[in-house]
Amino acid sequence: MKVEAKTYWLPKKGNQISEYEDAFYPKGVPRSRKGAWRFAVSDGASESMLSGPWAEILVKTFCRSSAPVTAVSVRGIVARAAKAYESWLEEYLRRREREGRPVQWYEEPGLQAGAYATLLGLSLASDPTGESLRWEAVSLGDSCLFQVRDGALIANFAIGNSREFGSRPVLISSRPDKNGTALSRLELGAGECLSGDRLYLMTDAMAAWFLREHESGNTPWAALEGSDFQDLVDRLRDEGLVRNDDVTVTCIRVV
Repeated sequence: MKVEAKTYWLPKKGNQISEYEDAFYPKGVPRSRKGAWRFAVSDGASESMLSGPWAEILVKTFCRSSAPVTAVSVRGIVARAAKAYESWLEEYLRRREREGRPVQWYEEPGLQAGAYATLLGLSLASDPTGESLRWEAVSLGDSCLFQVRDGALIANFAIGNSREFGSRPVLISSRPDKNGTALSRLELGAGECLSGDRLYLMTDAMAAWFLREHESGNTPWAALEGSDFQDLVDRLRDEGLVRNDDVTVTCIRVV
């Protein structure tokens, strides 16, 4: 079996591309490693400083791991991501010094507090028969995974109802000492994929819309697949159906 994927993303309305604080991986054509694929999306928390780079490090670290998706392996992934972020931050600070833009006093509290983001990671692996794929996923926060088969939603992870979306999702910190509560609330899920299935990874704004549409008896996956993404998001924002936030949707097709 093979996997095809494409990611669509946009910053908040009125923001520049450079202000986009979500993240996703891989960036291009997904590559199989021994019959397995990995995907991840992350929503950087706008209220924290440098959340975009932290989200980027989280998705890359998850996708570059080959360990089965378990609570233990996810804790290791978060720990490695925190070390990578520390190295990135040191270079970021040196670069600002070189460019004559040293950190200002009012930025120091934000740097000390750390960056925060959600994480949704998905692993797809061929079963021994080669006739299906097993999916394993981890969720820390309110980014969501949806699975569609034969025109019906057959799985949604890890939020089951649109009313569950709120303003205080679980967030992973770049500071390991602050992650005890978040890691205790990580969610794991698993299932089977057949040829023709669609999988969608979404950050919270689009995920909330997707669930509301499904609960109303509609087929939001048809809108995603049949519309220009920019036009769709612009319309949903104008109609107040999607709040003005960074949006990211990875669409995966099993063939």
